[in-house]
Amino acid sequence: LHPGEEIRTPLVLLLSWQGDVLQGQNAFRRLILRHFTPPLAENWLWSSASTDSWGAQNVADQMAKINLIAQHDLPFDCYWIDGGWTEGNRPDSFGEWSQNVGNWKVSAEVYPQGLAEISSAVHAAGMKLILWCEPTRVYTGTRIDREHPEWILDPSPRMPAFFAASKLFDLTQPEAVDWIVDLMSQKITEVGADAIWSDFCFEDPRDYWRHDEPEDRQGMREILYVMGFYRHWDELARRHPGLGIVNCAGGGRMIDLELMKRSVPLWTSDCMCLSDVTPTTGQCHTFGSLYWLPVSGTGCMQPDTYSWRSNMRSTAMARWWLVGKIPGDFSVEWLAKMLQEHRAIRTCYEGDFYPLTPYSHSEEVWMAYQLHRADRDAGVVVAFRRSACSAPSAQWTLHGLDPAGRYSITNCDGPGPASATGRELAEHGLRVELPERASSAIIRYERSP
Repeated sequence: LHPGEEIRTPLVLLLSWQGDVLQGQNAFRRLILRHFTPPLAENWLWSSASTDSWGAQNVADQMAKINLIAQHDLPFDCYWIDGGWTEGNRPDSFGEWSQNVGNWKVSAEVYPQGLAEISSAVHAAGMKLILWCEPTRVYTGTRIDREHPEWILDPSPRMPAFFAASKLFDLTQPEAVDWIVDLMSQKITEVGADAIWSDFCFEDPRDYWRHDEPEDRQGMREILYVMGFYRHWDELARRHPGLGIVNCAGGGRMIDLELMKRSVPLWTSDCMCLSDVTPTTGQCHTFGSLYWLPVSGTGCMQPDTYSWRSNMRSTAMARWWLVGKIPGDFSVEWLAKMLQEHRAIRTCYEGDFYPLTPYSHSEEVWMAYQLHRADRDAGVVVAFRRSACSAPSAQWTLHGLDPAGRYSITNCDGPGPASATGRELAEHGLRVELPERASSAIIRYERSP
């Protein structure tokens, strides 16, 4: 450190627990929910259903989607606008968007009336607007690169050309942090955004932090950068009370305890941008993240029940409307059912997590988990029979139930409710039958009066 220089060290969490591993995991989940997640009263992103549009999608197609949601009273909570909305992008363009990151004016070609036109329609439909942003990335030749080269960190020469074209906005400089906060604050107000979808698409920013850093200062730029990043989020939240922050980072790569206190990771993998991503991928991401994160999310690329449930967590996102027009044969009734189903169970993700099967990538197995709300003595079982699984049924013992209690059991796909005692479910288990492969079940239970 230089004389008079101050830094902060990373926040480290140690949790003491007794019992089996799952007791420790659930104690950790409760701790994260209580102390390292934005308070529910201040952050409506905890439990939500969303849809999104590509930022360069033409206004008419976006308005058609918003109007369909309003017309059918579909219970979406949020509407996301992805990248591509900045100057330099043309209507319905896609490949050029990354070259315009660093131009933080709204594209007049895509939005002749400004983005507030979309925002007004979203709010009139009863939804919140989430706006994609990535102020930390500056593509070579964009407005920030031209006008403020003194606030740019260049990559090291060894970085591949594809990545080296993107530079890093220098948050180690207090005046640069102030400037970017002013810019993003203006955009939030101008657009009428309720939340920002904060991205950070750098494979390894150390190539920027370490480049040309003195030998006896290796690591200082990284520390100061992280401190500047925290400050820019804190100042945006101060200026815009109730602002939601979605932590993306190119897909879940920037999750630390300080950022978790300020944001929610509702986009945990960029592989969900791919149209051919499999439902098993979503199941595995969900299953693995639930050990640690009670609040998280991702997108669903295919409009079918199996894919939707495979990517469902405390939040759910319908991503098949990202670009293009809505197909004329699209089943609004099916979507309404999926949204209502998610609304009925999404707060269960705040409860304890119990894996009912091993983690597996295999298509020949079942994967299932239980979420239990001890405060309600209720919960849900989510089960998947994968595409090559030969077993039409499976049975698992449940956790957290009162042996003396009687529980009402409802399969969201029918038939009618059943009942069993807590002891029966804990000792003999819950049997789930799925005659078809690549199918799923949502089974709710609650203690009877």
